[in-house]
Formats: sequence, C-alpha cells, structure tokens
Amino acid sequence: MNAAYSELTVVCVTFNSERCVPTIVRDFAGFVNVIVVDNASRDATVAHLRERLPHARFIANSRNLGFGAANNLALAQVQTPWALLINPDCEIEATALNQLLAASNEYPNAALLAPQAIHADGKLQECYGPAFYNPQPRGYTPADAIVGAQWLSGCCLLLRMSCFENRRAFDEQFFLYYEDDDLALDAQRRGFECLLVPGATVKHFGNGSSEAKWQTQLFKDFHYQLSKRLIIRKHQSALASWRHRLKMIAAGVVAIPLYALIFKKKYLIRWLGWFGSAFSGLRSRDG
Repeated sequence: MNAAYSELTVVCVTFNSERCVPTIVRDFAGFVNVIVVDNASRDATVAHLRERLPHARFIANSRNLGFGAANNLALAQVQTPWALLINPDCEIEATALNQLLAASNEYPNAALLAPQAIHADGKLQECYGPAFYNPQPRGYTPADAIVGAQWLSGCCLLLRMSCFENRRAFDEQFFLYYEDDDLALDAQRRGFECLLVPGATVKHFGNGSSEAKWQTQLFKDFHYQLSKRLIIRKHQSALASWRHRLKMIAAGVVAIPLYALIFKKKYLIRWLGWFGSAFSGLRSRDG
C-alpha cells in the first residue's frame, strides 16, 4: 500500500448495494481507514461487507438519511488529512488515486478534487462544468489538463478535510441530488478551489445504490425537483425558486395527461414525481 494512503480515509455510502460488494471489497481492502455508512438497506449489503471488510468502521442507519447527511456522519469520524468519497458503483485504481493526491499537493488551496468518470459503455460521464445557474455548454468537452470548475460530480471526490469546519461538508437539507453542486459552490464561496483532474479516471457503472423499480424512479424524480428548488432558493433567490415551482405545476398539467394518453411510462413517472414535488414544501423555509 502507498504510504500516503494512511493519510486518507475512504468513505462510502450504501443503500441496497449488495451487488456492488465485490467491487467495494476489492477497492477498499488495501486501505487502513475505511468508513461505510449504510442508509437502512433492505438487502444483505452490511452483512456481506462486515464479513469481508472486518477492518472497516460501519455506521448502520435505521432509516435513509440521504446522501449528504450520511456522508457527514462519516466525515465527523475522519481523522486523516484527506477523505475520498466514492459511490459503491465506482471502481478506482491506484494510479487514479495517486494522481488525485499529487494534484492535491500541487494545489494546496483545492478543497475538492474529482477524477474523470467513465461509464460502463466507455463513454465519458459529465464530471465538471459551470454552476447550474450559468449557461450550460452543449455536449461535454473533456478537459486535457487540471481545470477549475464551479461544479464537480459527487460520484468520486477527494476532500481536503482542513477546508471543512467541524468536519462537515454537506448541507443536509439536500436529501438527494444537487448535493455536489451545493458543496462546490459553498467551497468556492469560502475561497477554495474545486478541480477536475482528468488524468485520474474511475469507472462508474451507475445505479449501484437503488432498486430498478418504478417506485424508486418516482422517488428520485420527486427529490430531484425538490432539491432543484432548494438550490435555486439558496444560490439565487426565493422568487426564482417560486417561479420554478409554478413552471413545474403549469407544465405538469399538460405533460401528465399527455404521457398517460400515449403510454410513455418513463416520462409519465418523471412528471408525476416533478409535479408532486411542486406541491411539497422544503425542509427549511419553503421555496
């Protein structure tokens, strides 16, 4: 094991991730510091990981706290200078981690560093870009050198722990989606850099922490729009958040009957989730 790895804690949040156990075990077995936070899985994720990663620390939540809150529980226990947050459906090789650590040393003001993720089909995943409220580029342009970004993908992130007070990183109002947008914007607001390290690559297979059911997709779509309203309110204004809410209501009135009529189940579920979220208040002040 690279001696630098003793200065790093691997953090992984699981939720019904039993099928990812072989990948997790293979990638994490060589690390001294590993924390797994399980968000009330209904499968055997925790049992299998406890058996095959006996040196890891486990936090087994009695309910699903969401991605950000679960990561914060782990970060509160991190005693190393760096934490590597990685999804259970990601694979990372030593060469990629070495490049992230090297970049972290080269750029001491960087709070967050992300690798370039690659999907199972070999296509590049969008891993960096402008803030959600800025114009979005058409298509994804891979970086050919280390580059600063307003947003970094949260599927795999290296955190410099000294940049986060009280060893908390995430705003726990975000249950699912937009946590990484908010994380990067908050770090930059406090004067830190967020960097993509394109020479470091990870494989990201996707959907490693959920079940392939329509109810799961409805749940995700609901929280996608709920989090979008929250981030608009937080980084733009309450008025902009209300405008987005009204837009979703008006569009849903048209979209839901249309997709029901033409039997487009995928889009019907999406709009049911989006439409339902428009009538739900945020967990802080409503937006």
